[in-house]
Amino acid sequence: MQLPPMPPRRGDDESHLIPLINIVFLLLIFFLLAGAITRPDPFAVKAPVSERNETRAGEARLVLLHRDGRLALDGEPLERQALMTHLVRAVEAAGEEGEGITLYLRADRRVSSARLLALTRQLQETGVARIFLQTLDGGGAP
Repeated sequence: MQLPPMPPRRGDDESHLIPLINIVFLLLIFFLLAGAITRPDPFAVKAPVSERNETRAGEARLVLLHRDGRLALDGEPLERQALMTHLVRAVEAAGEEGEGITLYLRADRRVSSARLLALTRQLQETGVARIFLQTLDGGGAP
């Protein structure tokens, strides 16, 4: 008994998508791992709201002031004296290059104005060229 010839088999129409799905998942995992470019702040600071909307230009140092007086420079918690010493050294190094240092100060909205004023005066005494107070725009974005 002879069977009729079988028609040629066609491959699964979806079998060619499996390598593509694998690549997409690998890229997803890569970007999830590599996506954390900036370090998180060491403590939460809620900036006050401002109607003016100016963007941060160039590379500058960021000082955080928590409502209880804790300080951080570029994501690293520091005591007040250590912060001032670090800034004096940075100003001296920048002075050799002919550039001033720009600081962005992000203070919690519940910080007293006396504490904020005292800190800005100390920062000015270190020789920092410019100090900008970071605020939230009317929409709530920093």
